[in-house]
Amino acid sequence: MLTGRMSSGGAMSKEFVDLVKGIGEAKSKAEEDAIVVGEIAQLKAKMAERGVTPVRMRELLLRMLYVEMLGHDASFGHIHAVKMCHGTKLGEKRVGYLAVSICLHPEHELMLLLVNTLQNDLKSSNQLEVAMALIIVIRLVNKELLRALLPLVVKAVDHAQPNVRKKAVAALHRCHQINPAAIEEYLPKVQRVLCDKDPSVMGAVLPFLHDLALADPGPLKSIVPSLVSILKQVVEHRLPRDYDYRRLPAPWIQIKLIQVLGNIGVGDKAASQGMYELLLDVMKRADTGINIGYAVIYECVRTATRIYPNVALLDEAAKCVSRFITSEYHNRKYLGIDALASIVRIDTKYATEHQLVVIDCLDSQDETLRRKTLDLLFQMSNAHNVVVIVENMIRFLTAPGSDVFLRTSLVNRIAQLAEQFAPNPTWYLDTFNLLFEVCGDLVPYELAHNIFRLLSSREQDDELAGYAVKTYAAKLHNWTAVAESHHDHLARVIAFVLGEFASGERVDGPEGEQQVMHDLCRLLDLVDDREGVTRAWILAALVKCVARRTAPVSQQVFAALDRYQKSVSVDLQQRSHELFTLCQMSTSLLGKVVPPLQSFRSSQIDAKLSFLDGYVSKARAAGARPYERPEPVAEDASAGGDHLNFTPYAPGLPLRSFARGADTIAQAALASPPSTAPAEDPVASDGGLRLSGVTRKWGPGGFQAVSATSSAAPPKPPPAEHQVRPGSPESRPAEATSVVSPTRPQPPKAATQEVSEKEKRAALLFGGASARASSVRSEFNAPAQPRPPTPLKADVSPPKPKQADSIVDLLDLGLISVPGSLSGRLPPASASSSLPDLLQALDFSTASPPIGSVFTPALEAAPHAAWHGWLMSHARAPSMDALIGSSARLQCSGLTVLDDNATLYAVIIRNVSASPVQQVPVQVASPSGLPLSVERWSGPALNAGQPARPATVLPSIAVGERELCVVRVSGASFEPGRGHRLQITVDDVSAVVDLPFHHFLRPLPLVTEQFGRLWQRGEFASGEVRSQARALAATAASLSATLAGVNVQVVQTINQETIASSKVLVAGAAEPVPVLVHIRQGPASTDVCVRCPQRALSECVAPCVSNALSN
Repeated sequence: MLTGRMSSGGAMSKEFVDLVKGIGEAKSKAEEDAIVVGEIAQLKAKMAERGVTPVRMRELLLRMLYVEMLGHDASFGHIHAVKMCHGTKLGEKRVGYLAVSICLHPEHELMLLLVNTLQNDLKSSNQLEVAMALIIVIRLVNKELLRALLPLVVKAVDHAQPNVRKKAVAALHRCHQINPAAIEEYLPKVQRVLCDKDPSVMGAVLPFLHDLALADPGPLKSIVPSLVSILKQVVEHRLPRDYDYRRLPAPWIQIKLIQVLGNIGVGDKAASQGMYELLLDVMKRADTGINIGYAVIYECVRTATRIYPNVALLDEAAKCVSRFITSEYHNRKYLGIDALASIVRIDTKYATEHQLVVIDCLDSQDETLRRKTLDLLFQMSNAHNVVVIVENMIRFLTAPGSDVFLRTSLVNRIAQLAEQFAPNPTWYLDTFNLLFEVCGDLVPYELAHNIFRLLSSREQDDELAGYAVKTYAAKLHNWTAVAESHHDHLARVIAFVLGEFASGERVDGPEGEQQVMHDLCRLLDLVDDREGVTRAWILAALVKCVARRTAPVSQQVFAALDRYQKSVSVDLQQRSHELFTLCQMSTSLLGKVVPPLQSFRSSQIDAKLSFLDGYVSKARAAGARPYERPEPVAEDASAGGDHLNFTPYAPGLPLRSFARGADTIAQAALASPPSTAPAEDPVASDGGLRLSGVTRKWGPGGFQAVSATSSAAPPKPPPAEHQVRPGSPESRPAEATSVVSPTRPQPPKAATQEVSEKEKRAALLFGGASARASSVRSEFNAPAQPRPPTPLKADVSPPKPKQADSIVDLLDLGLISVPGSLSGRLPPASASSSLPDLLQALDFSTASPPIGSVFTPALEAAPHAAWHGWLMSHARAPSMDALIGSSARLQCSGLTVLDDNATLYAVIIRNVSASPVQQVPVQVASPSGLPLSVERWSGPALNAGQPARPATVLPSIAVGERELCVVRVSGASFEPGRGHRLQITVDDVSAVVDLPFHHFLRPLPLVTEQFGRLWQRGEFASGEVRSQARALAATAASLSATLAGVNVQVVQTINQETIASSKVLVAGAAEPVPVLVHIRQGPASTDVCVRCPQRALSECVAPCVSNALSN
């Protein structure tokens, strides 16, 4: 039938029909290739003939396309396709453009031959020729052709035919993707296309606006009313019925409009307020029970979670999610899990309503559904459910058939959760050990380095070091016993830990030391290490084990060293020779050659290279020329050296006149420099926390107060003895999977019914929300109060004060965990509450650093007695202190220590002479007149308990080997950027020491509600100071670590906003002064707002935080 129709029609020749028929009837790939090769030979011969008619050439090009589509090279016919584009008949142009669009690419050398043809067709009065040329622009335009074709494409936007206007808008979108700077001047014209009378043209501009809003939503905020009006008209069936699909009006236009609104309204309350009512209406109208309606609802839910939050809109979105996640169809469950993960970022309470369904999805046979459920669990992780969530992630990680991309993503997420929410250090180590064993090739080396930092910073923690040594020694012995080795990362971690911490008392005496060294020697031969890096780690561990040994070195160690002294690696040869020499030294001498482990410290980077100032000054004095920074080379847009000139020749003009005219035209075409105007910050410019316009803010419950007429009394906070705190025995790994405290009272008899295994898992993951899970919930989990309906347009009034304390933790899904010293101690924020009352309710004791955050011992708070012992032991090993001055007899170095109530500066005086130095005076003064005191901590105490004064003198002391004097500075000055300056004189050694301001800051542990109450106080608002830092792309973990470096504790991070708190030690003040910090990350800069009852302190803290963020 196909043959007869084509033959009778005369459109195609018999050869073409036989080609299609022969390929269709081919029995094998070889037979098909033979037919195609014969066809290629025929096409080459026939295309090269003279006098081929356009009709015949059109058929040959179609046959060439057929050959190209079968995967064979037909580049010999590409030039004929370009020639066909120059034809005058519409059918010829159509085939030529079709062949060009399929066979060529934007950077093809033949594209230059199409420039003149495309220009002529874009100017044509035939709408079909213009449309075909625009299609080629969309598919094949490049940066060079853009300058020649862009003015004609812009002109086509105003064409009379909607089909041409639609393709012109798509061509402009493509031009913007290639060179955004070239389209900037035409963006107002693009925005006006929204008002085109043809709906198809309006729909074509929406993808362009979507990309613009993703890049910079600021310039598009003015069109939000227009977008809302268009979406309202679409929803109300104002468009022709031709755009309906399954009785839903223009669903794809609705989806794209909703996406554009979501991108524009991110974090902008003013822009979002006009969207609330319409989004709610769209969700209700789209709920028709068909798939395309679910797609519209899903986009509404995503947009509701991206724009500025609205309670009523989020509640309606949660109802829609309920229908998705409870559906029996997996595709709708996918949408439900994704949408629920988006809502959980705003408020975690919505996840508890579907906890059992989430458990079912986690155990589903559908791998995609399990992946999406893991994404949801990652979003709702907190300190209470992190153990269970990580266990599920590791179980999925070890499942057969998991692809590399998923495994890598899970490894990074597990590491992030362990860094942020680890209940104790032992669980942290066990989790990373399991990661190394399961998928060591996917674990980045930085994670192993985090273990080194944790152990070195907690060197004084014998329990943690002993646990690590026993764990890794057992793993190493098992490996060597079965002649098995794991990934290099774990082998390096084992070598590091055993080399640094495997002392005799931790490995059961000399026999244990010998066993560790024997196992390390066997591991040298087991590792598959072609580059020798891991073996170098093992040899370094053997060096430290040999230096610490209490028994002679065994012959097995010497045998291993003998083998690797002949290694092809020069590094291993050198290490083996060095170790062989060390084995023959005495133990006392080895202790001096091999230093003990020193804690990791942050390197201080001198960006201005000030240590070279002396060298530069000498060179300048000798006649050297000063350094001149080279001027940036600006590209001349009018220079045509590297650009092509697409201006057609002007007929009838002399050559000289043409050249001048062409230059003028080229300069005019390039006279649109990119805009350098700063991007508008999409966030409102008020700079403060938005605590007065939202009923529920920053987490479950927020400031939502219990109605005064409610008869139900709020639950009382739990007793301190019933709270599980990090690091306590109740939070050990063996009990980490249970949320029930062993000392908790028994639940009521009414809740003694049997609990299923699924509900137990739900209680562990969600904190429990169902009645049957109440027996495994913590008794101090307060029930959620019903929310009153919230108007969509009107601003939400400020919340009423609660009648009783119910401390709400932002990160908590169900279990409320706050420091015991804070629970129940913050009075209600009533009008009569004074600032001293609020401050007195806060516990100003410094909390211990969280697991995963590493503080250097020089900056870690500890009791006075602990510091005394630590400094005395440190004075014998000068490795962390900084030299401040020296003379022929004495050498003085200093070390800063942060105590709870003061900043200590330890002055270590070492005798470098051969005999004791008698009658050494020590004097410390404060140029700014702040009181300080000096005490002698070595030998008999001197000046202990003396009052503080601006200058103090320690009675003359005798320096034998070393002396330790401590300067206690009780508080900071009010000079911005400077904490305190000390002038220290020891005998004939004088030095000036500057203590930075953040050395007088201490972390202040607060929960979100406490932060909010203090933030709204008038005393804090009057001391507000703002500053800016450079734009950041920081994660919550990295931002928390940066602020911890200046002793500011993060309270919570949501999206681009972070709240943090600290306290300042002020000289003469009875209590530290609290400081509240709000940080907002914007596209151009990071805004920092600091509030404190004393503005002078805010002026000191603001630059301190800004500099930390910028550096």
